[in-house]
Amino acid sequence: MRVLGWSDCAECGCERCKRLIVNPRGVFSQCLRCGFGEWEWGPGDNPEYLKYLAEKYGVEVKVLLEAIDSECAGYYV
Repeated sequence: MRVLGWSDCAECGCERCKRLIVNPRGVFSQCLRCGFGEWEWGPGDNPEYLKYLAEKYGVEVKVLLEAIDSECAGYYV
């Protein structure tokens, strides 16, 4: 599991408390304040959506792709 970036939570309004996590199943986000979490992207989903996630969570697309490649072994974007 790797935390790559932070964003505001639309559920509770907390600023920069929602983290972007890459794990072997894909990309997940979770708020540290209210606990709201959701799957953002998984292998087989549209890779173009990763550009949006990178911008929203303040991480370079290249860094996000590298994390996915290393965490989601056997899947390719």
